[in-house]
This record gives sequence, C-alpha cells and structure tokens, in this order.
Amino acid sequence: MPSAIDSHEDYYPVPFPNDVPTIPLAKISISNLLSGNEEEANTLFRVCTNEGFFYLDLTAEPRGQKFSNEAQKLHHVAKDVFQNVSIDEKLSFKPFDGAAHLDTGYKCTSLDEERKPDRVEFLNISHYGLLCEPEKYKLPPWLSKSEDLYRSFMEDGNWIANLIFSILERKLHLPPGALTSIHQTKDASGDFLRMLHYPAPKDGKPLTKAPTPSHTDASSITMLFNWQGGLQITKARAAGESKVDLEDADKESEDSWYYVKPEPGCLIVNLGDAMVVLTNGLLKSGKHRVVTPPGPQGRFNRYSVLTNARPKNDTLMRSLKSDMINPESEEQLAEEAITALEWSMRKVRAILARASAS
Repeated sequence: MPSAIDSHEDYYPVPFPNDVPTIPLAKISISNLLSGNEEEANTLFRVCTNEGFFYLDLTAEPRGQKFSNEAQKLHHVAKDVFQNVSIDEKLSFKPFDGAAHLDTGYKCTSLDEERKPDRVEFLNISHYGLLCEPEKYKLPPWLSKSEDLYRSFMEDGNWIANLIFSILERKLHLPPGALTSIHQTKDASGDFLRMLHYPAPKDGKPLTKAPTPSHTDASSITMLFNWQGGLQITKARAAGESKVDLEDADKESEDSWYYVKPEPGCLIVNLGDAMVVLTNGLLKSGKHRVVTPPGPQGRFNRYSVLTNARPKNDTLMRSLKSDMINPESEEQLAEEAITALEWSMRKVRAILARASAS
C-alpha cells in the first residue's frame, strides 16, 4: 500500500470538468456543529427537510480530519483489493449469517467475457460483526490485514452520525436519545462499511445505463467519500415529496439529473428512508444514482468509500411522536409494524434487484 496517502493524483487523476451540470449543495462545518453554532444547526435542519444531501466540511476538526485520512487509506485498500484479488477469491466473501446481514460480503452486478467486473463491484463489512462479534465474523486474509482501520473508520462514522442525530432530535422537539439511542455500534444493526469500484469503460465511452441505478438509501444516514465525479442527484423531488418506494425510480428525465462535484476535505452526507419513516415524511431522503464520471475522468477507474447508520434491528419502524411530526394516519396505524431488520431487508432486496436488472 502506498505510504504517501495524501498524493493528490492518487485521488483526483484529472480535474472535474467545468462544463457539466452540477447541483450546489449546502456546505456545513462539523466544527460549527460541535461548537453549538445555531445558524449552522438551522442550515442542517433545513437541508434535512428538503433535499436531504449536503457536504460536511471536516477540515477544522481533528476527529473529522482523522475520518478523512482513514477514507484515503481505505481508497488504497480498495484499489489494491479490486485490482489484485481474483474474482473467485472475492466471490468467496459471502454475506455473514444469511439474511440477517444481507448487506455484507462481496457483490458484483456483471462480468465481461474475461470474468472481470465491468459495471460496479463492492465489498461490505458489517459494523456489528467486526466490532461486537469478531470471534464469529472472520474476514478473508486479503481483507483482514486492515481490520484496525475498518474499526476506527466505523467508530468515527458513527460518532458523526450521532452528532447529526443529536441536532435533529433537538430541532424535531424529540427527547434526548430518541434517535441517538437506536444508532449505537454496540447494538445489532445493518450498519456497514462499503468500498466500491466502478471500472472505466473499455471503449472509453460512458455506459448507457447507470451502474448504480436511481434509488434512495435503506438507511438513516449515509456518509460518502468519493474523489471523482459520477454521483448524481435529481431535482425532481426537491419540492419535498416524501414517497420512499421505488415505483417511480426511473421516471425522472435525464435533464433533471445533476452531478455532485467532489469537494476535498468534505464528506457527502445524505439522509436515508429510515429517517423519512421515523418522522412521517418531515425529513427527506435524497434520490441519487452513479453514472460514468464526466469528461476525461471517465477514463479512470472510480473508487469510493462509505459507511452508514441504520436503526438497531429490533426498532419498530413507526413514526416518532413530537409536536413537530404529523401523527400517523388511521391507515398507517392499521398497518403491522415491522422491525428495522425486516424493513431494511425489503429495501435492500429491491435495490439489489434493480441494480442487477439494469
């Protein structure tokens, strides 16, 4: 693994083009959030009740900088594994403990004639498995050498997630702990660390279909590091639509999609559908997809790293009660409450089915 993890060319092989449509996301400072800056907290809440996506600037806070440095190291882990480990070895990394950990293990949506991934491949490592059940959760040798890095990245990501949840609790007039208590690393949940590889198209032309199709996340929050373009957000739901199913996932016109320009020192944060459910539509999840990087960036393999937070497995997926949150309708109350585990399994299966079919 290269020792100079801060080499600019390792992450940004060529500049992001300035002639493609981009979406201007709010940039929120983690330092300001930690210091109790009320204006920054208000911006966070406004974003979370509208588009659900924002940049989190990590540069002025030591633990935030540590998290960013860990992501850079994981970029190199991903590059080494995806380029040098055989497809058969990668496929041997199976989901842990069956359906209870549907989001863990190696996945690849398609292979070319040489049995090489040609759209997207990714590795998922379970937070709960690695942090709480290490005697049962065994990573393959080609992954296990970086276990300490994975643990630190997971813990730092959970710290950031709970900082955001604590502010949302206050803005939603919820009691302290209403959100933070159900997003702890000590509890069994579907949280994971994910490393992704989007191979550059062999013919140099952008793929006609998005390697990661349009979707909203099956999480409470997702925290993404990417260094090349490719992530796109649609403006079609910016007016505040709260629907979170996948029925209309491909109805947006192509001109409604905008690139998210990677910002050095910043994390890209988006709310997932669990927060929509828990607030009965007040908070919003952002619909997004990943396409071939724009312009000259499309000639290079794209790597990204993310972690997420989901409610602990036994959380009932019903709206929380607050004077800020609309009460559930009679129809909603008549529906059987399901746990976060069952809810996330349904969501993930639907997303994976769409990715495989695209």
